[in-house]
Parts: sequence; structure tokens; C-alpha cells
Amino acid sequence: AKSAGKRLSRSISAASRKDDPLEAMGEILSAFKNYLGDKFRIPAAGLTIVDVEARLREKGAAREVISDLKALFSDCEAARYGGKKDAETRNRVVLQAKTLAKRLEKIL
Repeated sequence: AKSAGKRLSRSISAASRKDDPLEAMGEILSAFKNYLGDKFRIPAAGLTIVDVEARLREKGAAREVISDLKALFSDCEAARYGGKKDAETRNRVVLQAKTLAKRLEKIL
């Protein structure tokens, strides 16, 4: 769990270099699931925002952080299932992911 933040950062950076926005956002979603799974010691496979929302509140996460994480999950899942898959959306999600990763590391 201690190195989860570094792995998350590396994964976001790697995803930001992907040419395919859909692939990039899929990797970002997987990276956050792995990160949260590691931090909360729960299986990352199939992890949803509902699985971690209460745990984040217990750790003192502000509503805004939880809301931003929900938005990130939503954007990445929407891309996977037929939503926006363009470079502009990917770039916005990458920036959002980098900011959120820093905020979560301070909390967790």
C-alpha cells in the first residue's frame, strides 16, 4: 500500500502518452481501482466507487474529493461503454487524474 501512490502516478503518466483515448482512460480507471484496492486492502477487480465512498469519508475525504473521484470513474466508464473517446476528453481526464491522485495521497 505504501508504494501505491507511485504506481498510480506512473500509470497516469503512461496513459497520458497513449494515442488511443479509450485505451488511456481504461488504463486510468484500472490504475485508480488498483490504487484504491491497495490502500483499502480490497480486491481491485470489479471495484466501484460505491465500494470506496464510505471508506474515503472515514479517512476524512472532503465531499469534493469524493465527487471528483465519482466524476473520474464516470468519465472513464462512459468512454469504455460508448461515450466520449476523443483526445480532448482524454487530456481532461488525465489532468483530473493527476490532481486527484495528489489529493488522495494526502488523505490515504
